[in-house]
Amino acid sequence: MESQEEMEKAVGVLVGNSFWKINRTGDIFSFQFGERRSTQKFRGGMAEVGSFAINVQCPWRIIEENKVLIGSGDLYYPASPSQSTIEFDWQTEPTRFDSLTENLFQGRQFDISGVESHLDASVRIRFKNKCDLEIFPDSSEGEQWRLLRPGETGFKHFVVSNQNARFE
Repeated sequence: MESQEEMEKAVGVLVGNSFWKINRTGDIFSFQFGERRSTQKFRGGMAEVGSFAINVQCPWRIIEENKVLIGSGDLYYPASPSQSTIEFDWQTEPTRFDSLTENLFQGRQFDISGVESHLDASVRIRFKNKCDLEIFPDSSEGEQWRLLRPGETGFKHFVVSNQNARFE
C-alpha cells in the first residue's frame, strides 16, 4: 500500500473542483468532478463526463452533518416506498438511488474543500457545504475504487484495493 500522504496527493487533484453527477453501470458507481465535457461512449454515442471521475465498487455514502443523504445501499430498494421489495429487481426497475440522485444536486453546490485518505483504502471527500462523500471498502480483496480522467489517454488511473494503491 502506498503511504497515506501519496494517496492524499493522488486524490488531492480533486480539491477546488466541483462534484456534479453520480451515475452507475450495474452496481458500479461513477462520481463526476470538475469541468463538464462530452466524450465518446465505449459502445457508441456521447456521454457528459467530468475532467475527473471516481469509479466505486464498494460502499459509499454522502452525508450532511449527521444525516445520510444517499448511499450505495439505496440501489437495492424500489423508488416507491409502497412497492414491495420481495419481487423488486434493482437491475431493471427504478430504485431509491435513482430518485434520490435526481434531487441531490438541486439547491446544493458541492465544491471540494479537502480530502482525507486512509491506508484501509477509505477516502473522505469534504465539500464546502458541510457534506462529505465517504468511500469505505467492506471486503478483504479486489479493486475498491479508482480515480481517472474520463476520455483522456495518457493519464494513469489511480487504482485502490485493500492490498495496494498504485497508478496503472
